[in-house]
Amino acid sequence: MAKSTNKTLMKMFKKTVTENQKYWDSKLKFALWVVLVTTKRYTGKSPFQLVYGTQALFPSQLVKTMIAMI
Repeated sequence: MAKSTNKTLMKMFKKTVTENQKYWDSKLKFALWVVLVTTKRYTGKSPFQLVYGTQALFPSQLVKTMIAMI
């Protein structure tokens, strides 16, 4: 699983660096986030879920939840 994750990360990093040659380093956090929250076929869970026991919430989801509570 680690090898496939590393392969995916390298593909994403190469694409990120190629598309954002000037500010590539500021884009890497987004590539890492995608890897962390993407569900893996092997486990049926994302790495985030495996570590924290819950799905990651995006800012837009938090806003919707807060509005629904009001």
